[in-house]
Amino acid sequence: MSTIRRWCAVLVALALASRPAAVPAAHAADCRFVLGFAVLEQMIPQQVGQCLDDEQHNPANGDGLQHTTGGLLVWRKADNHTAFTDGYRTWVNGPHGLEERLNTQRFPWEPNPDGLPVVLDNPVAPEAPLPAADLRTILFADSRHGWAAGSQRIVATTDGGSTWTTQFSGPAVIEQLDVLNANDGWALGQHVLLHTVDGGQHWLPVSEPPQPLNQIHFLNLATGYGVAGGTLYQTPDAGVTWRALTTPIAAGGLCFVSQDTGWIVNTSLFLGRGPAPELAPTALYATTDGGGTWRQVALPPAVTRFTGLGQRLQCAPPGVLWDLFVGEPGAGNEFYALYRGPNGGASWQLITGHELPQRGAGPEPGPYAGALSVVSADAAYLTGWCGACYPSSPTTPPAVAIGGTTDAGRTWRDFPVPGLMPGVTDIAFVTDDQGWLVAGGTPMRPSQILATTDGGRTWTTQLTLGSAPQQ
Repeated sequence: MSTIRRWCAVLVALALASRPAAVPAAHAADCRFVLGFAVLEQMIPQQVGQCLDDEQHNPANGDGLQHTTGGLLVWRKADNHTAFTDGYRTWVNGPHGLEERLNTQRFPWEPNPDGLPVVLDNPVAPEAPLPAADLRTILFADSRHGWAAGSQRIVATTDGGSTWTTQFSGPAVIEQLDVLNANDGWALGQHVLLHTVDGGQHWLPVSEPPQPLNQIHFLNLATGYGVAGGTLYQTPDAGVTWRALTTPIAAGGLCFVSQDTGWIVNTSLFLGRGPAPELAPTALYATTDGGGTWRQVALPPAVTRFTGLGQRLQCAPPGVLWDLFVGEPGAGNEFYALYRGPNGGASWQLITGHELPQRGAGPEPGPYAGALSVVSADAAYLTGWCGACYPSSPTTPPAVAIGGTTDAGRTWRDFPVPGLMPGVTDIAFVTDDQGWLVAGGTPMRPSQILATTDGGRTWTTQLTLGSAPQQ
C-alpha cells in the first residue's frame, strides 16, 4: 500500500472510531460530571477537561454520552464500563482498572465486531497533572526545516528558526523527534507515537508495541526500529505494525545506519533514563543482518572497569559510532567519556570527558555531560554544565558550555553559552557550523531556543516559550 493510501486509511479509521454526535459550541456553565463520569474525570483530568453539557443517552443503544473540552465520555450499556476518547486514544475504566489504547484497537475482553487489532491489557495509574508547557527536544531535517517539542506542544520552523509556529498542542509529553526530511517525521511521547507526512500540518497517532516505546529510529518512510521494555522492535510499515526481534541483551538504546547494520546497548541515557537499576555490565552488540544475529562489541578498556554505565549511542554512515558513557553523578560532578568508533567499534578513540582515567582527550565542556548531537562521521557536539557555576559571577564561568569537533576528534574546542541555567535539554546540528539548542524551562524561567552559525562560538535567542509562537 502506498504511503498516501495508508495515511488516508488511518484518517478514515480515526474519523469512524471517534465520530460522536454534534459537539456543543460552548461550555455550559451549569453542567457537571456525576457517577462513573465523575470518577473517570478525577482519574485523567488533563485529558477530560471541562464538561460541555450534561450526560445524555443514545436512544439507539442506551449508551450514556457527555461532551467535554477534551473529547467524549461514554457509558457503555453493553458491558457497563465508562470510557473517554480524545479522538484517537481511549481510556477505559474496565475490569482491570484504568487502561489506555488507540481507538483503532480493542482489549481482549471488549466486543470486537469489526475485527480490529487486539492489544494486551495495559493498566495505567491515574495520571498526575501534566507539567507546565516546555520544550525538551529539537531536531532539524535541513538548515531551514526543524521542530522542537516537549510538554503539551510541538513547534516548527521553515526558515531556520527566524519564525516558529505551534503545530500540535494537547495532553502529551513529547520526548523524542525523528525526521527524515522536510515532510516526514515522528514524535515519540509518553504513551503516544505521532506521525506526519506533510511537514507537521497534521500529527496523527500510529500504533506502538504492547509496551510503550522509549526510543525510535526510522531509516526511511516504511522501515523503523524501536525499543520498548527491553525489547527491540522493527516496523515495516511506518509504525502500523511492530515485530519483536530476538537480542542477546535487554535493549536499552539503538542506532542503525541501514536495514542490515545496527547496534544496541543495554543501559541507555536516552530520554533522560539513567543506568539500569540492576547495574548490569555495560554492553554493546552489533548486527549486520537486520537483527538476525548479533555479536558483542568490545568496549574501550577505560570504561570496562565500571558497572552499569549509561550510554547515549549515535551513529553515522557508513558505520561510525559516537558513544557517550556516563556514570552515576557524585558530589558536583560525574564520570563521563565520549568515544568515537571509526569502524563500528572495532577500535575506539577517546574524544572528551570528565574524570578520565587516561590522557589524550579534548578539554571537557563541564563536570556534567549534557546533550549529544552527531553531524557526520567526523563532526559531533556535546554540551556540559556546572551546577556550582550558577548564577555566574566575575569569578565563575557560565554554567553551560558546548564543545565540538569537526575533524574526527583530532581537535576539540569548548565555548561558553552565557546566561543559561545548568543543564541543556537538547541540541541539533545540521552542519559543522549551524546548530540549535533547547534550554529547559522552569516555572520562573521559560524554555528557550537558541541558534548558532559559527559552531557554538556565539548564540542568539530565537524563541522564548513565554512569548507565544505564531499560530
